[in-house]
Formats: sequence, structure tokens, C-alpha cells
Amino acid sequence: MSSLVVVEISGRKYQSPKEILMKSGYFKEVLEKDPKCKEISLDRDPQFFGPLLAFLRKGRFSIEMEELDGASKLQLFEDIMFFKIQELQSIILDDIKVEKRKDLEKQFENVKIAPPVEESVSAGDPIVQPNGQGCFLCGTMAHAEKDCKFNPENKAG
Repeated sequence: MSSLVVVEISGRKYQSPKEILMKSGYFKEVLEKDPKCKEISLDRDPQFFGPLLAFLRKGRFSIEMEELDGASKLQLFEDIMFFKIQELQSIILDDIKVEKRKDLEKQFENVKIAPPVEESVSAGDPIVQPNGQGCFLCGTMAHAEKDCKFNPENKAG
């Protein structure tokens, strides 16, 4: 049977078999430097250490990311990086990417992006110029709408 190691995180004590802690890059470094180590004390926020230790034991992550606010997610990610838990780093990074993408999609859900003028403009396709000037029919700033060849009222075009 493996020896037990006590990990104290800001006054809270956790006891775990050495082989479980060795799944963390941080504890692996500490325990390989001092194989007889029986207690490790750290001055860190203990909020997420229990669930991180449970992940090392069971391989399942029990924290619902959707329920965490931004500061808590940041603290969790910092703890995962500090303890060097590789499997969780990729899970959390993927979650952050998905969340960022959703935030960006929500921010820009009502924004319509006009296609490039050269490829898509035909008669009657209005493209609004940002400053309200120029031709709304073809998107150019070179002439006004009344002078555009796409203007049906323009007999000269």
C-alpha cells in the first residue's frame, strides 16, 4: 500500500495516497525531490483543491463551469495550472474557447456583414455606407446614388 501524504491548503488538511498526488505535475516534482515527504503546506485559496484532488482520484471533473462567475473560473484555471494537471488544462481551455465563441456570437448576433462589393453587388442591392454618403446601390464612395448605373431612374446609365 502506498504511503499517505497530508496536503494542507491554507489551514485545510487533505490526506491522499502518494500515487494519486503523483498524477499532478506539481506534486510529482515535490515528491520526487523528497521521496520521504509526508506533509505539504501551501498558501493558496482552498476553494477548488477538493474537486481537483477528486479529479486526480476518479478522473471525473465535478465542477459545473456554467455555474462559476468569471473570477472563480480564473481562480480554477490558475489552480489547474499551478498544480500542473494536464488533463484538466485542455478541458478548461476548450470550455473557455466555447464560452468566448458564444459570447462573441451573442455580441454580434444582430450584425450583418456586407459581402465585398466587387463580388456580390447587383442592381437594387442596397449597401449602407457608414457615414451615410456615397452610393447606396453599389457601395462606392466615387459617386452619389443618383449618378449610379444601377439606379433605374438614371436614364444615362
